[in-house]
Amino acid sequence: MVVEHIAAQLVSIGAASETRIAVAIERSYESVLASWSVSTAGASFVPLDPTEPAERLAAVLVDANVAFGVTTGDVLEQLPSTIEWFDIEDLLDADARPFTPPTLHVDNEAYVIHTSGSTGKPKAVSVTHRGLAQLAANVVENYAVTPDSRVLHAASPVFDASIQEILAAFAAGATLVIAPADVYAGPALAGVLDREKITHLITSPTVLGTLDPDDLGSIDVFDVGGEECPPALRDRFVSADRTMRNAYGPTEATVLATLSGPM
Repeated sequence: MVVEHIAAQLVSIGAASETRIAVAIERSYESVLASWSVSTAGASFVPLDPTEPAERLAAVLVDANVAFGVTTGDVLEQLPSTIEWFDIEDLLDADARPFTPPTLHVDNEAYVIHTSGSTGKPKAVSVTHRGLAQLAANVVENYAVTPDSRVLHAASPVFDASIQEILAAFAAGATLVIAPADVYAGPALAGVLDREKITHLITSPTVLGTLDPDDLGSIDVFDVGGEECPPALRDRFVSADRTMRNAYGPTEATVLATLSGPM
């Protein structure tokens, strides 16, 4: 098991309950693997965008009291040297170690996400495991996710909607399709939706507005959140062939606080 292999390496380095470990990897297979491995080790992951200014990254590392970080070799040199960084490829290549899954309490910290805050200064939000099971169950039920579903992971790992995407797929045994790191909206996103036959899309009204309703040919359920959804946008995309929902929730509420009925 790849995740358990990396988790064992992290434990040998010092990962333990509520140890905060930075994950500085752009959206990719590696970013999902690293975050999941940190959780499997019983630690708390702190997602970072390696393309952000070094000064902001350094401030986040200090603010979150990060013990060490996981990254990829291509960005290692541009990251702050205030903590030790481990290349995920090196962790994968390391000799196997015995691993015993840790015992966690629901109030143990699962992850720390930094928002910009109203002043532009990074604001740390600590989220425990308590709400994650409920979030996963809610999303699977209300979005009708099944093992045959194909859920798109298109949110940045530093945005908590990424947690919703990953849990929606993993909790139902569905397929998680990871959009390339340089795909955000418009024709590039439409191409991924079509090519990968995505059935479930979680996005913002702004991004949805860059698409055409015909771009959602394979979508069964899509969710918009993160900002106000104009009625005109809703009217453009609602159809008898698919379900649209509108979600809201501050990061402190474990991604979601409320969810509309089908529209």
